Amino acid sequence: MPALYADPGTIILDDVAYKILVGSDGKGADLLQVQQLGSYQQGVTIGSPDVNSHPYLSTWGLMDLTGGHGLATHLAGTTDTRYRYSTLDVSRPGQWAGRWAVATETGTAGTFMPLGDLLYSGNVEMYGAFGTDLHVWNESTDAWTDTTANLTAAPVNTGVAFQGTGTLRLFIPLGTNGYDTYTGASKANSANDALMFCVFGGTNLIRLTTTGQLHYSTDGSAWTSYGTDGKIDGSLTAYGIYEWRDAMDNPILIINTSGGVFTFDPAGQTLYPLDLKFPNHPNQGLAACVWRGGYYVTVGMGIHSYTGSVIGAMGLDRDEGLPLEQSYNATIVSMVPEYNSLYALVQGDGVTSFASVQRFDGFGWHAVWESETDVASRLYVSGARSANRIWWGSGQ
Repeated sequence: MPALYADPGTIILDDVAYKILVGSDGKGADLLQVQQLGSYQQGVTIGSPDVNSHPYLSTWGLMDLTGGHGLATHLAGTTDTRYRYSTLDVSRPGQWAGRWAVATETGTAGTFMPLGDLLYSGNVEMYGAFGTDLHVWNESTDAWTDTTANLTAAPVNTGVAFQGTGTLRLFIPLGTNGYDTYTGASKANSANDALMFCVFGGTNLIRLTTTGQLHYSTDGSAWTSYGTDGKIDGSLTAYGIYEWRDAMDNPILIINTSGGVFTFDPAGQTLYPLDLKFPNHPNQGLAACVWRGGYYVTVGMGIHSYTGSVIGAMGLDRDEGLPLEQSYNATIVSMVPEYNSLYALVQGDGVTSFASVQRFDGFGWHAVWESETDVASRLYVSGARSANRIWWGSGQ
């Protein structure tokens, strides 16, 4: 018959009572000591000590991935906010969800190039080109409408709206084919070489040519060259021009090239090389932008930040970088500043790697979109019709 109760000096194991050695009290009570019957050894928690942790089991709790993607090998307690890659939006602690929707819009045949916003008839309209076909975005129908005002050639960059002392127009660079202007109703062409436009000081339109020459205009029609003092040397390829501020907070122009970055003071009309220098290469300095008071320029898949005195590295090549299908033989071809993030458009080689869009929010990089096509054009942030959108071209 199984033992139900243990008499003093006995212990029950598998329903059998066993007598133990007699202790000092004759009953064996001091031979057994029981401690912490209701608890185990406390667990060790790495990371956030919240709902993801456990009081007894050791855990590694991750709920904050704001440090961004690009890390393959983790170090507990050091890289808890980083991750390899994600197609979820994990940029907010504890609020992981599906990424923002990316819609695909089509027009006529040809690679899409976002051209920019233009105020016309009391409304800000967004224009883009499919090949040489100039389109306007229709917010009511959510579709591109062909303006039938065909461009002289395919655009090589995004455009700029400028009026100055002339007529308000959208200036569209066509490279060695000159540039087109559009008022919202009529198109005109100029044979003047144009790689990129930049509005400087709110009163001058700056034109950068494919040969690295700077020109300015107050009305968008009559141009004055800055001469040899405003020309990038022929050994380098100029890619873009932006307005920035010098150490004295005076407005200057900053030019990204294949071998470094230069500043140009229109008042003194002198080009100055910055400390942002890198080996001359076609994929160096392809894209640049100004965001939150800092200047950013690409070096392949890397990005250098510059505050006027400090140079930093914060690109897509940090640590393990992007996955192979987005980084092999790839390069950043466009960057744009948005209120909360800096966006980068990546161009793959079309065989092993393909296009993608990534965004940097000041803490880390997060993926926005990936493609299986091999062409990427430019990024553009539009506020047309009070609807904020980020446009880019891909797939042709």
